[in-house]
Formats: sequence, structure tokens, C-alpha cells
Amino acid sequence: MKNLNVTKEVVERFAEAAETIIVAKSKLSRELTRFIQDHRSMIEADAREQNPCAVGNLMVAIERVEFHQSKLDRLVVISSNKDGVYKITIPNTNESLNAQIEYIDGTFRRFLEEYEPYIYLAGVLFTQHMVAKLFKEKIEKSPEWSRRLDDLYSEITQATFDLVNLSSEYRFSIEPLDRSVDLCVKVEELDILTPRSDRYLTISQAKKMTFTDLLLQYLSRFA
Repeated sequence: MKNLNVTKEVVERFAEAAETIIVAKSKLSRELTRFIQDHRSMIEADAREQNPCAVGNLMVAIERVEFHQSKLDRLVVISSNKDGVYKITIPNTNESLNAQIEYIDGTFRRFLEEYEPYIYLAGVLFTQHMVAKLFKEKIEKSPEWSRRLDDLYSEITQATFDLVNLSSEYRFSIEPLDRSVDLCVKVEELDILTPRSDRYLTISQAKKMTFTDLLLQYLSRFA
């Protein structure tokens, strides 16, 4: 179906927001993956002591996280220029605006579809006692690392809002844009990492609470 509302401005705003989200999500996932890798031996040792039968599944989960991370990294690298800057480069700019926005949607959703299993598996791992405990310690001892995570999440959130607003401006009539927005909202980090938590109430009561504040609040029940 032809998307009659597509303009050059829509294409440019969509591409810019998608690029921002892809880069920030890839950096955030890399930080979380590196944290798990750095503490892998302690996580495994604790699992063997607490529940030896579950060690195998835990190690498989870690390996799957690493596998998805490698695929995310590859998707970013192959679309980065010689200076290492990620860009969604449309192969043929002479294509119609409809074709261009379809290309952006396909590129964006390809990344998000790989990110979805990654963030769900990370969420499972972070509910493990030792992972939650070590994460809490890392946040408390390394405010700089905590700020880095918070800044990345803020970038993701702002760019996602920009996409939602763009879609809303056109009354949700641009199908490729709407598909991307739906998937982007579906893989929102706090929604997956802190399921069924009261974070929305918390946010309304304390506007200054950050991504790591809310994540720690949820993980404290496991640490």
C-alpha cells in the first residue's frame, strides 16, 4: 500500500531517530554483556552452590546473550562508515520516498528483532541472585558507569518519543513508520528488565529517578 503522507522530512526524521536508538541500544547492551562476562566465574560459582542442577541452563543463557550481542555488533559495524559512525545509508537515493522509508523500516526492525531476544535473556539473568548483587555493587562503586547507562537510556527514550510523535503527527497513517514504532516500544528496556514492577508510579512520585535507580529498585528483591 502506498504511504501518501511520506515526505523528505519524514524520511530524514525517521532515519535520524532510528540511528540514535540503534547506536544507544547497541552500546547499552554491550555494557550489560561486558558486565556479565566480567563476573561470569562468580555467577557460575554461586549457581553451583545454590542450585547445581540449574548451572547448565544458566551457562546456556549467558552464551545466548553473547551470541545475540555479537550479531548486534555486526549489524552496527556493517552499516558504519570509515570513521566508525553508524548511518542508515539508502542504497539508491533516487528511489521514491516510499521505498526509502521502507528501507529504513527494514533496517531498523532487523536490529530490533535481534535486540528483542537479547534483552529478554538479559532480564532473565539479572534476576539471578549473584547477578543482581554484583550489579548493585557495581552501580554503587562506579557512579561513572551508572551515569553512562543512564545517559544511553535517556538517548533511547528521547529518540523513541520523537518517533512516536512523528507517527502521531501523521495520524499513524505511515505503515513502515508505525511498524517500527510498535516494535521499538515492545523492546523498551525497563518494561522487560523490570516486569510487573511499580516503576510508573515511582516515576510519577520521584521525577529524578534514573534508569539505574529504577533497575536497582526492582533487582533489590533478588540481591
